[in-house]
Amino acid sequence: HFKYLVPAGYYQQLWDWDSMITGVALLSLGSAPYLAGSMMNFFSAVDLTTGMVKGCLTPSGAQKAIYHAKPVLLAGAWIAAKAMDNYDQFRPFLSQMLALDNYWETTRRDAATGLYRWHDQMESGCDNLVTSQCPSRYGSGPPHIFHQCWKESEAYSLASPDIMVFLFREKIALSNFLHKFGNSSLAAAVLVSAAKIKAALNKYLWVEEMGAFAAFNTTANQTIYSRT
Repeated sequence: HFKYLVPAGYYQQLWDWDSMITGVALLSLGSAPYLAGSMMNFFSAVDLTTGMVKGCLTPSGAQKAIYHAKPVLLAGAWIAAKAMDNYDQFRPFLSQMLALDNYWETTRRDAATGLYRWHDQMESGCDNLVTSQCPSRYGSGPPHIFHQCWKESEAYSLASPDIMVFLFREKIALSNFLHKFGNSSLAAAVLVSAAKIKAALNKYLWVEEMGAFAAFNTTANQTIYSRT
């Protein structure tokens, strides 16, 4: 529906963080309308009941490769709106923004720790990490692309600093939009939620002896130590 950004080359697909990161990097070259359009395309595809939206869209519809778009859409929209000094262009998508926020709260938050989980490594972008032993539910990659090394029962167990930071930024962006749209009370409530994300990140993912943040398996209740 809207003009959008692609990673490069032959791609026709709209990818979640590829479009957001590219749009931010090229703001000085006039990318803001394309960044805005990319986020609007994702918002247009959000299921208002469930908050679901795939992480890869094409002109003919969504692709199944990425279970759900990474939580970078609201932040991308805010950056585009600020660059264009046009916040009202996103007002028609407020229901979609709230549905996305509710999705992460109701499906990804671990009640015991307050940590948020990826569905699988592929969703997190770990398919780009050469050390990943099982990047997705589709297999471990060439030459064993069809080797199933991941099971559905393992979903929603990987909590990591990246998803926590992404969601913190999503909350800040949503709060900013709500302020712009005149809903200060809800904006304040969203900021409280953002503060809880920050607290959980520091409580459960910071490893003092490493001097770094680590991932955490909420199913096994174990820290994941992996230096890359």
